[in-house]
Amino acid sequence: MMRKLIILVTLAVAVSIFSTAQAEVREGSFSLGLSAGGYFFENNQDYQDNVALGLRAGYQFTESLGSEVFCYYVPSEFEDRGNSRNKFYFAGIEGLYHFMPGSSLVPYVALGLGATHYSSGDARFVPSKFAFDYGAGIKYFLTESLSLRMDVRHVLPVGDKEEYGDNPHKLHHDLLATLGIGYDFGGKKAERAGIVESEPLTPASAPAPVQLKPSSGDMDKDGVPDSMDKCPDTPYGITVDQDGCPVDSDFDGIPDYLDQCPQIPRGVDGGEDGCPAKPAPRLPVVEEQKSITKTVSITLALEFDTAKAVIKKQYHNEIRKIADFMKAHPEAKAVIGGHTDNVDIHRQPQRNMRLSQARADSVRQYLIDQFGISADRISAVGYGPGRPIASNDTVEGRKKNRRVEAVIEGIQTQ
Repeated sequence: MMRKLIILVTLAVAVSIFSTAQAEVREGSFSLGLSAGGYFFENNQDYQDNVALGLRAGYQFTESLGSEVFCYYVPSEFEDRGNSRNKFYFAGIEGLYHFMPGSSLVPYVALGLGATHYSSGDARFVPSKFAFDYGAGIKYFLTESLSLRMDVRHVLPVGDKEEYGDNPHKLHHDLLATLGIGYDFGGKKAERAGIVESEPLTPASAPAPVQLKPSSGDMDKDGVPDSMDKCPDTPYGITVDQDGCPVDSDFDGIPDYLDQCPQIPRGVDGGEDGCPAKPAPRLPVVEEQKSITKTVSITLALEFDTAKAVIKKQYHNEIRKIADFMKAHPEAKAVIGGHTDNVDIHRQPQRNMRLSQARADSVRQYLIDQFGISADRISAVGYGPGRPIASNDTVEGRKKNRRVEAVIEGIQTQ
């Protein structure tokens, strides 16, 4: 029993040392797998425990429910026959139920029916008999298709003769413990709020990539020390003033690198592109009403795990604040901004930009699906790590920086 326990603990530790990867169990997918481990016979069978080698093939009916056929080969020795060689086979079919199928680490339970075959030739044993099994396992996805797995099964061969041994019974209790590798193909990916593959961001949808270096004293590399920089998230390569902010030559509130009309006279109001708005035709005034258009910024108490864009259930009411506000102001439109911390920014800068876009897209889709907000009233932009609200040097600071903010524009007030 101690030997079995040591092997099970070793298998569990081998799986737990891996960190999480972004993958999932897919509905409609097929799988093939190889596994190896140990098969432990009940003591009164006189068979020696040995290595088990196996093959598995399966199909996922839903994200959670799947089925696998399997076959294991165990070369053993039969002690009462002078340690003669015995070939033991165990094959059958199992139903599997997966918990947390959208995660990269997926536990599951199994229940199966099959058969065993012994080649020892001893008359006391039925060479082939039915067997039941049940147990549990864990799959860890290294990639979207490749996974490691650990399985433990209680195997119950049924059908030996009554006169077998000094302790006759027809049911044996064996144990099968294995590690394996699997490959999934086909199937469809679940539509859930989370990280999704997306096209590279364009200048129209997101700012230029920010290139940062740790502890440099000038995070945006604009020549102005962070202690004096009033615009610490200026995109790399942009001309700045003495305060570290993008130059605005015509003082219209639009920085030169975004201003399509950078030299309009001072005092002339410009539009969003920095150019003077075309005069609108004067219409007869039937009844003069003064209205004011304003913009409201809402910071959500919405935080994400590292490298994740999945919205947790506890933040449902937080997102409802935006939905209620937009329903109260049907003329308004919202821009959802996604942000990340600066983890891995030096090795994979574009990954953080994609992650921030995915977080903004998750909240946008949540507002559409859960609260019925029209899709044309919401846009999403990923800002990456360029706009931190806390220090990235601490765990708590990085947690605060993995956030989403909403800017609601065009609110009409009388």
